[in-house]
Amino acid sequence: MSDIEREQYTVKNPVIFIVYNRPELTKLVFGEIKKVRPKTLFVIADGPKYVEQSELCQLTRDIINEIDWECEVYKNFSPINIGCRTRVSSGLSWAFEKTEAAIIIEDDIFPDPTFFRFCDEMLERYRDDERIMMISGTNVLQVSNGDNSYFFSRYPAIWGWATWRRAWKRYDVNLEDWPTRRKKKDHFKIFKNDNEAKVRATLWNEIYYDKFDTWDYQWDYCRFFNQGIGINPKYNLISNLGFGDHATHTKDCTNPMSNIPRKSLDFPMKHPEIVEVDEAYDDLYLQKFIYRPSWKIPLSVLKKKIFKTLRLSL
Repeated sequence: MSDIEREQYTVKNPVIFIVYNRPELTKLVFGEIKKVRPKTLFVIADGPKYVEQSELCQLTRDIINEIDWECEVYKNFSPINIGCRTRVSSGLSWAFEKTEAAIIIEDDIFPDPTFFRFCDEMLERYRDDERIMMISGTNVLQVSNGDNSYFFSRYPAIWGWATWRRAWKRYDVNLEDWPTRRKKKDHFKIFKNDNEAKVRATLWNEIYYDKFDTWDYQWDYCRFFNQGIGINPKYNLISNLGFGDHATHTKDCTNPMSNIPRKSLDFPMKHPEIVEVDEAYDDLYLQKFIYRPSWKIPLSVLKKKIFKTLRLSL
């Protein structure tokens, strides 16, 4: 795929763009969306937390007015701040009421030009495969086994991703069935190691009792309990530019996940012969970001480590 072909590619699926109060980052990322000229664009924006943020929020929203191609735009702008958990989850549910599939970009997610074609082709190829619940543009380990253009994982990242209405309709931001699952110890049945099950249970307790303003752990929950897996690209297609003091959660700009280099995929893609999880990648992910190889890290320390790492990587 030549540089000219990358620049001229027109995305087929709708794009969902989630923004807030960072006009400079939003403008940069929107520049990449403009290059692929989506026919349908959903824009989700939260309102200012403080009066002082009002101007930044408005400047961010005004960037959407730079559309200079034929595009149907749907805006879901909250006049007040409703928080990450409610704003993102309600916005995505709103969008998936109107579309069967979409590519999702946040205001600090800087995609390689091939990211959009990758998502388009994966959304089409696996549209009816209930095992696949999402496509990720991020390969946090920057490694891949074999010559295929992508692989399957239990741990896809939400830094540039895509999914279908059929998958999102299973999502529950409030985890209403968690007390029943916890009582039945269902979480011990879906993880290789009891420590991960215990840590996930701690996180889901925090979510259920509304102690953490986030939406993404609930999406993990949805995938895990529906035996859903994701698709990761052979190369990392996304650079997260959002680390720093301005971020809601990813404040540590020295974190190794910040500004991971992007690399373009080649087309046509080479597809795996069968759908199966790349166990080597998943094990390496767990060892690198979650566990020590000995598996003897104290659970109290492990909980803090996983809580911080999952917040940054998923």
